[in-house]
Amino acid sequence: PRREGVHGFAEVDLLDSTALIEVPITKDLTFALAGRRSYIDLVLPLVVPEDAGVSVAPYYYDYQSWLTYRGFKNHKLELFVYGSRDELKLTLGEPVGDTDVQFTGINQTIQFHRGQLRWEWKPDRLIENTLMVGFGVGDSDFNVGEQLKVDGDLWTATIREDLWIKPSRLIKLRLGTDIQVLSSKFGIKLPGFDSAEAGDPNPAPEGVDLNFNYAVVYPAFYTEAEISPIKGLKIIPGLRMDHYGTISKAFLSPRLASRWAISKQWAVKGGVGLFNQPPNPGQTLNSFGNPNLLAEKAWHYAAGAEWRPKEFLEFDVTMFYRDMFDLVANTNAYTLDPDTNEPVYQLYNNAGQGRAYGAEVLLRHYPNNRFFGWLAYTLSRSERKNLETGEWETFSFDQTHILTLVAGYNLPWNFDLSAKVQYVTGNPYTPTVGGVYSVEDDTYNPILGATNSRRNAPFRQLNLRLDKRFVFDNWMLGLFLDVQNVTNANNAEGVLYNYDYTKSAPLRGLPILPVIGVNARF
Repeated sequence: PRREGVHGFAEVDLLDSTALIEVPITKDLTFALAGRRSYIDLVLPLVVPEDAGVSVAPYYYDYQSWLTYRGFKNHKLELFVYGSRDELKLTLGEPVGDTDVQFTGINQTIQFHRGQLRWEWKPDRLIENTLMVGFGVGDSDFNVGEQLKVDGDLWTATIREDLWIKPSRLIKLRLGTDIQVLSSKFGIKLPGFDSAEAGDPNPAPEGVDLNFNYAVVYPAFYTEAEISPIKGLKIIPGLRMDHYGTISKAFLSPRLASRWAISKQWAVKGGVGLFNQPPNPGQTLNSFGNPNLLAEKAWHYAAGAEWRPKEFLEFDVTMFYRDMFDLVANTNAYTLDPDTNEPVYQLYNNAGQGRAYGAEVLLRHYPNNRFFGWLAYTLSRSERKNLETGEWETFSFDQTHILTLVAGYNLPWNFDLSAKVQYVTGNPYTPTVGGVYSVEDDTYNPILGATNSRRNAPFRQLNLRLDKRFVFDNWMLGLFLDVQNVTNANNAEGVLYNYDYTKSAPLRGLPILPVIGVNARF
């Protein structure tokens, strides 16, 4: 928060309202509070035609608050409290065409609230220390009617200590620890189903109604050095050790990064590192998983170059490759119980493999001569190995092309015109090719096609915005028109099926949405 007077900002439009206030309480103590609240779920039914079919309506709020004290020499204390809530639910209109969508609704909610106390100490240019202690609560819920529910409550406490020491002009050392204490409560309710093939393990053919708790500590320690042997060159070797309490195992991760500024215009960079993460807690439960799992791992490789022909123009390209191994995968493997001679299925193992590769390109034009903008493009491929066939298959979240173009121009008389263009390859999905009637349940069970053999249509969207500013002595007033999805592209968020899986319809995202708003700044 700024120490020079009271400052604030407020904005109101058809989607949400935002406000920010900065207040100097004393010379050394400052406070700031900001928040945002949406109401698009209330506005959407007023602007979307009734025959538009199914659409997604988001609802969200978030807030942040800071209290900063700078009264001690070489020290700074900061209390930061923040949180958010996001809810995504389906708004049902008339069925698309003659497709009869049979369900009551889908709802997903994610929220968290956290606070952290941060202490910074900089006695001189040779030492810099930061200590952060935090606590938070989180909640995640997902349900499809009353038959499928997943909810989880998470309490977290974190401690992060980060120390930089510069013993000489050529080297800078970093030491730190990162400790997380997690306590969680999960509830899962799933309908019963039959195994797709004879012999497949199915721990709950009658369905699942399970609640479980767990508490775990994840300590980590890390060190790295920033070495500058010659002007413009930085070499950063590092090592991190993580211990995961859910599986009671520790893992080392070596890493190396470098950047060489050859001139004011050119720089090259690269890096390689091993990264890991623990299995999901549910996958390690004795009753519903495998407690002997290992951490999932991946080697990351990256190399690139930067070119800055002008002060306001920057070009950046990076090629990347990620080799993933020890991924958690389903398995039919089992052992025999020595007492009952009954099979005990593993359910999960670490046989999964994956890879991702591609390139990222960024062209950025910083504000200059009334114009600013940037173009970002990613070409990527993400795959997982089919453990039965040995073939590489497209991953569920693969997006081959990701293109974003943003541009703005400062017009005369305090008008600003800006635009944003997005194009993203649709995610792959496994189609449902039919249904089989179950006499016992009086429902249809889906018949799945080849894994990830189809894709959603590409996401395409053009947004335009026009701003007008009125400048006064001590404050500024702004008016704007923001039109999202100008071309009214019918972007599919997924696929919905009728009760017997003979018909389908796309789950549509937001249609064209003009937003008018006003803001003030002082």
